[in-house]
Amino acid sequence: MIDLSLEAGGIRFKNPVVASSGSITLTMKHMKKCIEAGVGAITTKCISTEALTWGVFRPRHTFLDKFGYPGSLHSIELAFRTPEEGEEDIKQIKHLAEENDVRIISNITATGLDRESWQRLAILSQEAGADMVEILLVCPHGGDLTAVAEGKVGRFLGMDPEMISSIVKMVKDVVDIPVIAKIGPSTNEALLAEVVLASEKGGADFLHLAPMVNYGIGAIDVETAMPSNPYGGCCGRQMRYIGLTTTALVAPLTKKPILSSGGIANCRESIERMMAGSQLVGIHTEVLYRGYKVFREVLEGMEVFMERKGYKNVTEIIGKALPNIGTIISLRKLPEPKGAVIAAVDSETCNGCSKCIDTCMYEAIEIIDKIAVINVELCEGCGACASVCRQDAITIEVVK
Repeated sequence: MIDLSLEAGGIRFKNPVVASSGSITLTMKHMKKCIEAGVGAITTKCISTEALTWGVFRPRHTFLDKFGYPGSLHSIELAFRTPEEGEEDIKQIKHLAEENDVRIISNITATGLDRESWQRLAILSQEAGADMVEILLVCPHGGDLTAVAEGKVGRFLGMDPEMISSIVKMVKDVVDIPVIAKIGPSTNEALLAEVVLASEKGGADFLHLAPMVNYGIGAIDVETAMPSNPYGGCCGRQMRYIGLTTTALVAPLTKKPILSSGGIANCRESIERMMAGSQLVGIHTEVLYRGYKVFREVLEGMEVFMERKGYKNVTEIIGKALPNIGTIISLRKLPEPKGAVIAAVDSETCNGCSKCIDTCMYEAIEIIDKIAVINVELCEGCGACASVCRQDAITIEVVK
């Protein structure tokens, strides 16, 4: 019997899949669809005290498919919920969430060190029935323009360790439910470590690693010289690399459970993220792209994978890849000096497509009688050919 349940941050989840905050959880109707699709937790659309974020401007969602980047999104949506709307959302969805064993995460934001606003939203969330409260320290949202200029909202807060620590503590001081610090990871290891330590210093029970290129330019239409959007954040599939990398970097640094999101599009990528060290995986953009069926596909895929690999409980895969992930320094310890490995071709599987030849910069491959043949004198064992072979006919093997 496959068991997808786990405990993290003092909370039990029926499975590790979380509907991240955004358009897919905008109202009770949207959250209901997430619950029906089987998620373990839902995160409310951000509840804000900033009037300029309350749906004043129309949302702008531009997927970059026409520019060659399917599933990647350039977007801005200032449709945050007022405190009153957010409170009502939680109250309305609470019963259905309890019936389906789904946890409610309340996502909140305020300006700078506005203690009154942060604490008001945290208390409101807890009293309305949220199981956890998530502090938004990412996202390119606007709010008061002066606050933006002074670095007092969203992503700007998330780059200031002292602000992070202070805000997390403000919230922790007034609620009993677990507190999540939602931070926008950087692949700058020094800054990433500072942000993580600051979240822990403030008392965060959970870390949500949520990569986004803020104020990015998704693409430019060269026919019209118009950008995909004049303003916004870049997210979706293009963020997978950053999300995966930062999760693997943070996991060894902290004992706090990790919720990792950004670029997760399917079951394989969900498992991959957990193997890199996260307890939970957050999905949003792919659902916006393909619909709520994504959640069901991920969960069903997890069960099939675990059955095939012999895993009983989902916790067995958490951090599974970490011992195999090294650093540039650790390369010195690997028993693979130049010439230690070479490519090998399975002649029964190879179809002679020549894709491997296109990617080999060492001119070590040629097609003979419709089969790829490796020149062992020229092969450097880099692995590029094996990684692009659609037939899985090429492997990298140790020279005997």
